[in-house]
Amino acid sequence: MKSLIWKQWRESRFHFYVFCVWMLLAALYAIAYELGHHYRAVVGSFSTSAMLFSTVAAIVLAARAAQGERTDRTLTFTTSIPVSIRLVATVRIVGAILTLAIPIAIGAFIVATSLALGWLEQATPRPIPAEYAQMPQRTVAAANIALEQLASVSCIAMLGGVELLVVLSLYGLYLRSQAQVGGLGAVLALVVLVIAEPMWSGSTRWPLGQLLYGIVLPQSLVVHWGYGNSTGGYVDHELALYRWWSVMLALPLLAWIAWGYVVRYGKVGSVDRVGKPSRVRFAMPALLSRVAIPLPTRWSALLWLELRQSLPLACYGLLLAILVTVVGKLGQTGTGFVEAVRGELPHSVFFVGMLWAIVVGSSLYSTDLGEKVGGFRRSRPIPHAIWFWNKFFIGLAAMLLVMDGTTILVSWNAPRTYSLSEMSYAYIACMPLLHALFYSLAVMGTCLFRRPLIGGVLAVLSYSAVSIALTTFPGTMQLDPLSVYNDLLITERNGVIDFTQHGYPLVYGVLLAMAAIFSLVSLRVARPAI
Repeated sequence: MKSLIWKQWRESRFHFYVFCVWMLLAALYAIAYELGHHYRAVVGSFSTSAMLFSTVAAIVLAARAAQGERTDRTLTFTTSIPVSIRLVATVRIVGAILTLAIPIAIGAFIVATSLALGWLEQATPRPIPAEYAQMPQRTVAAANIALEQLASVSCIAMLGGVELLVVLSLYGLYLRSQAQVGGLGAVLALVVLVIAEPMWSGSTRWPLGQLLYGIVLPQSLVVHWGYGNSTGGYVDHELALYRWWSVMLALPLLAWIAWGYVVRYGKVGSVDRVGKPSRVRFAMPALLSRVAIPLPTRWSALLWLELRQSLPLACYGLLLAILVTVVGKLGQTGTGFVEAVRGELPHSVFFVGMLWAIVVGSSLYSTDLGEKVGGFRRSRPIPHAIWFWNKFFIGLAAMLLVMDGTTILVSWNAPRTYSLSEMSYAYIACMPLLHALFYSLAVMGTCLFRRPLIGGVLAVLSYSAVSIALTTFPGTMQLDPLSVYNDLLITERNGVIDFTQHGYPLVYGVLLAMAAIFSLVSLRVARPAI
């Protein structure tokens, strides 16, 4: 048992140290921002950071828990030693859970100490919508109330991350690589973000429904409301009434899912051996693979190969954005449902596109940089630059044309209510460039570390760090790309279309230059060592 625990610590200590530093910086940022702006919103600020951390950490740890030994080709050896495979799986999943939960607890302890010592103030909990008052106008909450609010959001972030972790770990056993687990995790994280909000819609709350819903989906026990102006912004939070009952009742459910992982671990099959074919197999006949398509030149062959890889990925992203939009509009009745979906689609693609640009960029390069396909590619008479730029531009064009191009085509003539979520010239000028930046970031991270999951996390953290740095100070808030987009959109809604205002040439010119620099760096680091 001690050897298994030591082995698990050796595997996860790097992630543990990185995650502790992440949450330490998040807690210090929340404290410093509150000391500078005095919004009395440190709990909401820490809660959003903890929720983002728990989502990313869950995906990373689940990929290791589900496919780590298969990737390292050690699963066959593990199953051959005189140790219960269930004990091995138990140590792995418990170690992953602790690696996720302890950094959140450390960050919460630092914030709690600041509140208990009186260094920070937290406003009283958010009142009902009919009596809502902004946080600077509310009274200061007592220390016990503020600490209870902090404990609530910390436990919810832990449970939400653990739920995503154990679900991904269980279903990840049936996948073939860590990259596939990461892609599934990105999709699940987005779905959870969408389905966690219905209980908070409207001006009334249903406490019993929130309790039952929170058992299955702990993330739904808290909702965040963002407010801001030209000098700063803050996050107001609202908690379900019976949240602690939901937390306690969610624990047996999560333990049951984790037990399912323990039971199935090692039974699905190892990459070290070929499994027996199933007796009954339902599949469409591979008609297209049997049709010979004569391709006259090397360029056309490479083009066809990259299109076959990038177009399906881009289409999956568009379908996910459409699904998110449809789910968000299910409560709407009447004949305007289709028009409402068309009008809301740009808002969904705006966010899904940033996520999916990372998925496409990291997925396209992960296979070709591996030992098997990468070794075969390097043995072909294809120059490195031709291979890289062909893959880069075909993947980027497929993603932008399928997601942004289709959205612009579908939503441009949708009925206008002058909502900030509808199609606009500002969307056309900003969103494709922002999606291209995320794509190039993911490509660079994947080429640099040879791991698509690390490449995706690097893209998320890099942009988040820059955005936090820009929005921290009043003098730089307007240089945030999303702030520029919002300002352009508001100006357009007022009847003025002018892309020389609000710093658009500077900010998005820098984004375009950064995307080009990242692609050049990727070309360099993707070159084989020999």
